[in-house]
Amino acid sequence: MVKAGVSGYDTRTELLYLKRLYSRYDPDVVILGFLPNDLMTNTPMPDDNERAEPPRGEAPVRVVRARNEKSTRLHIVTFAKRLLLPSDYLYVKLYLLTARAEYFTFPMTPRVERQMEITRGLLRELNDYCRERQTKFVVFSIPQLFQVLMEANEYKRENISAGFIDSTLAGFAAENGFLWLPVLPRLAEAYRIGGEDIYYRFDGHFNNRGNEIAGEYLAEQFLELYGGEAAKRIE
Repeated sequence: MVKAGVSGYDTRTELLYLKRLYSRYDPDVVILGFLPNDLMTNTPMPDDNERAEPPRGEAPVRVVRARNEKSTRLHIVTFAKRLLLPSDYLYVKLYLLTARAEYFTFPMTPRVERQMEITRGLLRELNDYCRERQTKFVVFSIPQLFQVLMEANEYKRENISAGFIDSTLAGFAAENGFLWLPVLPRLAEAYRIGGEDIYYRFDGHFNNRGNEIAGEYLAEQFLELYGGEAAKRIE
């Protein structure tokens, strides 16, 4: 198993990174971590002006770098406010007052539809790249804290769904022959039953318990899908 995740990467930079790493490892399965932030920041594949200048006689190499759109002053202020909001209801309400609520609202606005189309194109290229090399492609969809709180508490908002991104892109994945594994239902169930925080509220990242739940879910899904093949190879 090769852990190749890089903080700040979105689907576009992950596609570029996969193309750089693939020949080194020749994997049987590629698991792409996907977060709502990726949908918000994805851009089309780079133009020639984003290529690195190659040494003489060598093919050009894509420059793979994280983008800065995910860290804005607005988000920092929002996170600071969240420190003061232990209430699930107020946390969700505050999130839905930000511009990010647009990405969980239906019908989609023109901006979200554009980002969806860009993201579909990137996922399609990732899937095609893997398929051409007889490698399985799987997307592991990780939700934001507000989605888990909204689902676990069954908060209802008109035209807003915590699972909207998953339901939209899972259908696209099925149409294109790759797997979409959403961990939102498992996380929401764990929080609803146990009541134990699974994210750090000040930055929205998993704490140890959240990582454990997500990891167990992915392991279960992976073994169900590919455990038989792995056992045969061991034998």
